[in-house]
Amino acid sequence: MITRRKALVGLSALLGVSLTPQSIAATWTAVQGETYESFLTEEQKKALRTTCGHMIPTTESPGALDVKAPEFIEHLLYNWASTERRTALVNAIDLLVDQRMASGTIRQLGTLDKNAYSESGPLSVEEKNQFRELKGLILASYYSSEAGASEELGYEYVPGPFQGDIALSDIGKAWY
Repeated sequence: MITRRKALVGLSALLGVSLTPQSIAATWTAVQGETYESFLTEEQKKALRTTCGHMIPTTESPGALDVKAPEFIEHLLYNWASTERRTALVNAIDLLVDQRMASGTIRQLGTLDKNAYSESGPLSVEEKNQFRELKGLILASYYSSEAGASEELGYEYVPGPFQGDIALSDIGKAWY
């Protein structure tokens, strides 16, 4: 089973980046208010938004749509990704379009996810890898946002004194 931390570390290694608080803050700041010409079609945008919303829905904490994860992904594709990486990720978004995810249900996403992680099935190895990479990018986009890190994960920059053995129920979050 892959943990969030392993997913983020793997994604950053795959993409060849170092996710530091400063680099994340700079990138998120760049996304806010920046305008650029989009290369995704409206149908691709809808499919990406729906998928992000299903993967990390709004609950007590903000969801992927609340932190603008789809816009962040588009920003990375437009301003940062190499042509090869951009093509692979847009192909994964096209796979969402092909699966009718623009108006899709959580069940459809579950089926796509199951096919992407099965040994056999209707997806090629390349499609499986592209979908997995897109999922990792959605998770990284969410958990590297301020709300994802501070509210969902409960990260505190200066958490307080070391306490070696405390119950999770005392702190209430995965990170402290």
